[in-house]
Amino acid sequence: MLVLDSLLYLLIAAYLDQVLPGEFGQHQPFFYFLRPSYWFHRRKHYDQIDAVSEGEPSHTTGFSKVVEAVPAELKGKEAIRLNGVRKLYKEKEEKVEALKGLTFDVYQDQITALLGHSGTGKTTLINILSGLCPLSEGSATVFGYRVSELDELVEIRKMIGVCPQFDVLFYSLTVKEHLKILAMIKGIPSQEINNEVLGVLKELDLEAVMDVRAEKLSGGQKRKLSLGMAILGDPKVLLLDEPTAGMDPCSRQQVWTLLKKRKAGRVILLTTHFMDEADILADRKAVISQGQLKCVGSSLFLKAKFGVGYHLRMSVKESCDSDHVTSLVKRYIPNARLSQVHDLELAYTLPLEDVNKFADLFVDLDHHMDLGIDSYGVSMTSLEEVFLKLEAESEIDQTGCTVIHSLPVLLNIISNALIISINGSGRIRAWSKPFHLVSEVLNNIRYYKPFSSSALQIKSRSQLRLSGLFPSAYWCGYALVDIPVYFVIVAVMLGCVIAFNTTSLLHVGAGISMVSKPQALKCRFSSWTVGIIFIFLSHHRILPSKSKFKINTEEPENEDDDVKIERARVKEAVTCQSCEEKPVIVVSSLRKVYTGKSRMCKWFSKKKKKNTVATKNVSFCVRKGEVLGLLGPNGAGKSTTISMITGDLEPSAGQKKSPVETLGYCAQVNPLWPKISVEEHLEIYAAIKGLSKEDAKDAIKRIVKALELKEHLQKPTKKVSTGIKRKLCFALCMLGNPHIVLMDEPSTGMDPKAKQFMWRAIRAAFKDRQRGAILTTHYMEEAEALCDRVAIMVSGQLRCIGTIQHLKSKYGGGYTLEMKLKDEVAELQRIAEIHEKIMQIFPHASRQESFAAMLTYKIPKEDVKSLSEAFSQLEEGKSHNTELSVTHITIIIILAFDIAPYHVFETSHSASQNIL
Repeated sequence: MLVLDSLLYLLIAAYLDQVLPGEFGQHQPFFYFLRPSYWFHRRKHYDQIDAVSEGEPSHTTGFSKVVEAVPAELKGKEAIRLNGVRKLYKEKEEKVEALKGLTFDVYQDQITALLGHSGTGKTTLINILSGLCPLSEGSATVFGYRVSELDELVEIRKMIGVCPQFDVLFYSLTVKEHLKILAMIKGIPSQEINNEVLGVLKELDLEAVMDVRAEKLSGGQKRKLSLGMAILGDPKVLLLDEPTAGMDPCSRQQVWTLLKKRKAGRVILLTTHFMDEADILADRKAVISQGQLKCVGSSLFLKAKFGVGYHLRMSVKESCDSDHVTSLVKRYIPNARLSQVHDLELAYTLPLEDVNKFADLFVDLDHHMDLGIDSYGVSMTSLEEVFLKLEAESEIDQTGCTVIHSLPVLLNIISNALIISINGSGRIRAWSKPFHLVSEVLNNIRYYKPFSSSALQIKSRSQLRLSGLFPSAYWCGYALVDIPVYFVIVAVMLGCVIAFNTTSLLHVGAGISMVSKPQALKCRFSSWTVGIIFIFLSHHRILPSKSKFKINTEEPENEDDDVKIERARVKEAVTCQSCEEKPVIVVSSLRKVYTGKSRMCKWFSKKKKKNTVATKNVSFCVRKGEVLGLLGPNGAGKSTTISMITGDLEPSAGQKKSPVETLGYCAQVNPLWPKISVEEHLEIYAAIKGLSKEDAKDAIKRIVKALELKEHLQKPTKKVSTGIKRKLCFALCMLGNPHIVLMDEPSTGMDPKAKQFMWRAIRAAFKDRQRGAILTTHYMEEAEALCDRVAIMVSGQLRCIGTIQHLKSKYGGGYTLEMKLKDEVAELQRIAEIHEKIMQIFPHASRQESFAAMLTYKIPKEDVKSLSEAFSQLEEGKSHNTELSVTHITIIIILAFDIAPYHVFETSHSASQNIL
């Protein structure tokens, strides 16, 4: 009878899973098992395109002017076809249209990129194609199978691999275990699983961390694992939602190479906020704005139609007269426009149709260097500028939109919202000690606090602590909610005991005894002796030594001269008691070692513990008014350093000093409550930081307007996109006028427009020279735009530090030549000829990269006697299908190439070694 009951419940569970799938997935009708199509699947092939897609054109007439015609060889290779796709959501009796009649095709043998700002519908489209949510109107097919038909969706899922926007990982499993489990789910034969998993690990350079649990991986390594799970089994269709978010430049290029290698015979549809990634990687780009298709085409098509031409950037001296330089430029190119004047740099926009006049202009510039011009470079319009221009056009078409007012005014209002000190001793003091003892003790009573575990998972407790909340207030708040709830449960159970005269539920009352610490501790030990030993150790921890830090006896080896100077400056700041202007952050010889856990091997003997060194003797300081950028590949120790400064991690050795009263922290992981709305988050943190109701209301109103969060204000954070979440985290970080701001990859997941705003806000916030900030980023343009100094970390060590111009001069000292080929198949046959021509012009040029249709060369200064002559020769040699750009060495080149010989990771190999 028990077997029959089990089978019956199994059938009921399977039926309910199809009829009531939950938040994700599409539900079947209640009579689905009665349909013939459920029992008899009719397999189709690619040539059996459904009548809806076959009978209608690929694009409507309205899109013809903004959709590039595909070459003849792609006709008949339409793998994914979208025709009038609409998606509507219902929110509190209101209908929100996420997608508004999308119509375009995605072709086989190509990589197609979906571009658009956060919340524009890119992830919604990926979810529709993967079957996670149904479409409202229109049709979508994948190799002829309709995603709206559930029996055909089963066939679609057999051929697709999906990398979602969020990492879906089991933190207790290792990298290899993740891949093995997914390989079995995908139906890969057991004898092939091991080879398939090892192949994916090798392609993504994850072999060194294959036995590391997911919770110990860096953000970039987690994205690699998610991507590896998607490509496992070599699916025919890849749907990738921001696959390289959080990766360092070297890892991104490694992923680009992998996807380019796999695109033959397959379909790859990806979303990204990195415009350089879309420019280099994708064959076609589809720009979506407000749920509507704006344009589709190649990079050259978009730049020619929506671009602004070339950019001429000049490094000038303080004595330079910009008016004379501008008149000189306009003498040759009348339609030239001075687009930017920033410190000692001038930027001009030159029309594309005047490219034949550039050589004459450069000759005259070479003859007039006495005007105060140090150097200059020229580059073509970027895809990011095309994107921003299309977004601007979309805003012009809207009515009733809100204009963003002056950012300095916004920041001034936020800054003038004084912190009302309700709890004078609750502020963060100079010495930040992590609450490790509190967390250890309270962890022992987790049996009666079911809700607090979610706070630990989203790391909101740390964020609240840094915002000024008392730990006692935090736990008392939980107690006021959890204990009454538990007593209600106990009352119900006792009622059952009395009503049914049973004692089987009496053990529930033991939960009350867990409230007291002694009883909670008693349940954690198998014998009283172990408990006594633990109490003795607890007593030792309650009475620590007087030293506030552990001395780091490690001697640094082979340090850069700039790093040695910075270490001496830190030592002076630590020992000096009467310095006039102390740094706002001092980090001295920080070292963090993670102790590995012993694991049982095949013959029951324990494997030796392997310690992982995350940071090694890191020292730096941040002055008032300074933004220090921490750069480096994934796993370099950037986030670990930030976590030690905030007190989330206790350093193994060294010390950190932050003489501030408040701290703004934008964590790498969004510390947001999923069921609480955006507005409620702002109100809670404003109250915790001591803002009065009037000031908080006023500040929140302006932040919402400036960050364009109004339409998301009432949404719970679990229903907003990653970009919106990052906007909210940045807003919480800047509330309350903090003297120190720590930003751990704040722009990850943001669209270019949101990034531009955040950059302007940060630059305005640090003009008063009263606060300091640390910024970690993988976006090199962000580092150049925001950071006064940058420090590059590799394998937990500080390799170099200084201003960007200093690092360019020290490690660069030359030019970067980039050539982008339009027709990849045809032009690749001319690469040898192009390379020979470049070596004739620049004899000492070194070929740094050859990624598909992108060629990159590093040219020493001695080879560029005259940029005008070099540009003229390059223009004569290039075809009409080639873009070229000649610029100064950028920080990304320094990071990817010059520091690459040091990339010998303890936990992972460097991707940059594969591209040299």
